[in-house]
Amino acid sequence: MVASPSAPAVSAEQVRKIFPPTDGIVTDSAGTLALNGVNLTVKAGEFVSLVGPSGCGKSTLLRIIAGLTEATSGRVSVNGVNVSGVDTDIGFVFQDPNLFPWLTVRQNVAFGPNMRGGWRNPHAADIDDLIQRVGLTAFADALPHHLSGGMAQRAALARALVNRPPVLLLDEPLGALDAFTRMAMQDELRNLTRRHNTTTLLVTHDIDEALYLSDRVLIFSPRPGRIQEEMVIGSGFTRARNAPGFVERRLRILETLHFAPTQADLPESADHWKI
Repeated sequence: MVASPSAPAVSAEQVRKIFPPTDGIVTDSAGTLALNGVNLTVKAGEFVSLVGPSGCGKSTLLRIIAGLTEATSGRVSVNGVNVSGVDTDIGFVFQDPNLFPWLTVRQNVAFGPNMRGGWRNPHAADIDDLIQRVGLTAFADALPHHLSGGMAQRAALARALVNRPPVLLLDEPLGALDAFTRMAMQDELRNLTRRHNTTTLLVTHDIDEALYLSDRVLIFSPRPGRIQEEMVIGSGFTRARNAPGFVERRLRILETLHFAPTQADLPESADHWKI
C-alpha cells in the first residue's frame, strides 16, 4: 500500500451492505440490509470503538475495511487507498483465535514476521516479550489444543500485534477472557497501540471496555446499521471505571441504546465508588 500522508487512516463513505436472501432466514426479496449509509473517518493513531446491538453490522464493517467482504455500495479507503482486497498492513483479530493447530504459541506469533521478513521482522526477543505481555510465557512452546479458549485468544492478539500493523481491527478479541484477565489485557492493548501509534478499531459489547480504551466511541443503530451517535472521550477523561465521569458516560451510552439504567448502575455517593 502506498499511503497518502494527508489522508485519514481509515475512511468509509456511504457504505451499504446487502446480504442476498438465504434459505431459512426471513428477509425481503432483496436480501438483508446490514449496513445503510455508514460514514466514518479515523485519524492515524486514533483508537475508536464501535458499540451497538447484536446484528447491527459492526463486524461486517470491520470485514469490509479489512477487504474480507465487499461493500454493496460506497467507498472504503485505508491511508487514502481504496480497499480492493486483503492488505497485509491491516491486522485483524477475530472473535475466534484461528491459531494454526500444528504450531506452538511462539511459532504462531512468529508466523507473520517470518513470512514477511524485511525491516518489520522482529527479533526473537521481541516475540518473547509480547508473549510475556499477554501472559503466555509458560505456554510459549504449547500447542493450541493445550490452551484454554481465553489463552488461545491472547495468543491470537499477540500474533496480530507482533507485526506492528499501522491499522488494527479487533472483533470482540477479549470476550472469552475472565474479568480480571480482560482488564489486564485492556491495559496492555492500550499501552501497545499507543506505543506504536496504531490506528485501532474495536468492536465490543462491553461499554466499560469501549470507554476505557477509546478516543471516540461510535454508537450503532439496530439493523440496518448506521452510526447514530459519536462520543468523543477527550484527553482529560478519567479512565477509572468508578469515576463519576466514567459512570455518566456509561449511562449516556445505555440510554442511546435504549436500555434504561437500573439502580445498580447509578452512583449513590462519592464514597460508594471508592475501592
